[in-house]
Amino acid sequence: MRTRISTELIDKYLRQECTKEEEEVILRWYASFDDAVNPVESMALKEQEDLRFKMLEKVRMKAGYAKLPQKKKKSGAYTLSAVLSAAALVFVVLLAGFYFFPGLRSFEKRVNATRSGRLVFTNASQALKRCVLPDGSSIWLKPSSSLHYLSKPGDKYREVNLEGECFFDVVHDVSRPFIVHAGELHTRVLGTSFNVKAYDSTMPAEVSVVSGKVLVYLPDKKAETVRGLVILPKQKAVYSTASHTLAEEEVTEGDLKIWARKSVAFDNAPLPQVISVLNKKFNVDISANDEELQLYTLKADFSGQSLPVILEMISRSLDVNYQITGDNKIIINKN
Repeated sequence: MRTRISTELIDKYLRQECTKEEEEVILRWYASFDDAVNPVESMALKEQEDLRFKMLEKVRMKAGYAKLPQKKKKSGAYTLSAVLSAAALVFVVLLAGFYFFPGLRSFEKRVNATRSGRLVFTNASQALKRCVLPDGSSIWLKPSSSLHYLSKPGDKYREVNLEGECFFDVVHDVSRPFIVHAGELHTRVLGTSFNVKAYDSTMPAEVSVVSGKVLVYLPDKKAETVRGLVILPKQKAVYSTASHTLAEEEVTEGDLKIWARKSVAFDNAPLPQVISVLNKKFNVDISANDEELQLYTLKADFSGQSLPVILEMISRSLDVNYQITGDNKIIINKN
């Protein structure tokens, strides 16, 4: 007989607040799905698809999605509390989908990859992609970027390899420093938020700090000392691959403007008004070209959030997507 667990315990596990004993209960419960008979296999394909759709709808409604009405006007309500309250439900539905639908077995591969230290995140889209690392740190991958998580539980360091550009919000852990390898440049932190840009050897690599401090250095096994810089907020380290020089510079306002944490609220505001407020608040250029989007409305309270977080919540609430163009303009599109 399968063990029953409460959604409160699952929510606690997602917040990484479980005791060792509680975590073992969760893992045993999860493992109990492996050898069980799949009850959905006896259902007709149409019934399986209906069940899958209902599961998805429950997640969407709980997380703040709104169905598109038959008329053109669309509204969405979204708050941070919606994300937190949906966490346990999403986790349960994902596990149920993993168990019921063989097509979702890729979730198992991702878990195994994490345990073996081979977890890879890539972003082939035109938008920022938010991911959560096994240690709880959040990353935002820029388009055409990838990140390899190299560490396993128990390792002395949390290490990643980056190709492209990524914003990091690292969970503080004194016992396990976080190290970013980006080409020849290495960045070491305990817990802070910063941006790393390292596309290829033809362009300078940069590390810009939003909060906390980081050590940026060039490892050299032959040298007795390490060439490095301690970078503070509103500063950045720039490494020239051509001259092999590492220099400290001041961050311009435009470099990190989207990562500033600001507060803004909307009460059934039309999307054009929402865009206008965000453009002024973050000094960016957001637009929505589709005429139908002009009729969408949003009710939301974003307190102390960066622009990427706000855009992600708007995308989920109104069922839209956004693209970042080459000149750093942001375009909102219908799904």
